[in-house]
Amino acid sequence: MDEQVAAGVVRQPEIPFAAAEVFPSMVQSKTVIRELISMAWVSSALNQAKQTLLTSDRPVIMTNGLMHDEAHIVLPISPRAFFLAYRTEAVFHQIAVRSQDELAWQINDYVTRQAIDFVYAIDDSQTVFIQKRFGEQMPSTPLG
Repeated sequence: MDEQVAAGVVRQPEIPFAAAEVFPSMVQSKTVIRELISMAWVSSALNQAKQTLLTSDRPVIMTNGLMHDEAHIVLPISPRAFFLAYRTEAVFHQIAVRSQDELAWQINDYVTRQAIDFVYAIDDSQTVFIQKRFGEQMPSTPLG
């Protein structure tokens, strides 16, 4: 991505806040920190997916909170990769068996529905997708 920005192929969007300003407020709870540390962490590439990943002002996906055996966290970290934290191998397997297209669609769906003010994409190819879903649900909380 940095190479594409440097070459002028992709324009880097202006982000209204720095991650360093937001992250500490998300992880002030010792319970949340303890739960995050106890999870397994991986990153995965979606190089074959038809769509690139979107991100937003609320990109963290926590469908089950952090306190359950089925807990997992997904965070898009680039247009073609995401971070995954999970508690059990069964949850990892449920995610790992999905196609890259399905994973990209599901991540984009959650990230867009949770957005409050902004959704970011590398181009306008997903504009209709974003418009249909933008801000439909509130983000989950770390303690679910």
